[in-house]
Amino acid sequence: MEAALFHLFERGEPVVLGRARFFADRMVVIAQRAGAEVVLLSPDVSPSHCHTDLHLPVRPGTDAALALAMCQVVLEEGLADAGYLATHVDEQAWRALIDEVRRAYSPEQAALRCGVEPDVIRT
Repeated sequence: MEAALFHLFERGEPVVLGRARFFADRMVVIAQRAGAEVVLLSPDVSPSHCHTDLHLPVRPGTDAALALAMCQVVLEEGLADAGYLATHVDEQAWRALIDEVRRAYSPEQAALRCGVEPDVIRT
């Protein structure tokens, strides 16, 4: 986690799988001190808000649309790790996801749903 340049939080909880909360919090603080950017997705302001670099006040229930639009940006800008994906992801399922994300989840479409500007989604 320390090597990541970007950490995403949803409703004040780190988006981390398989780790204890206290461990994730500590790792995010270490990463932030090393220069990582920490972003919070939450419709309201919470105590976690003051510890982040950016708070995106998404409309309730629209965080998936935002995440899929972010996925589209990663795909369109060639930021996905093709080697990793080829090794770890079913190619047919991956192609289906790419097609759906490109068709239905542009930053402009997500902005209408979640209230986050397209330019912010792209950054």
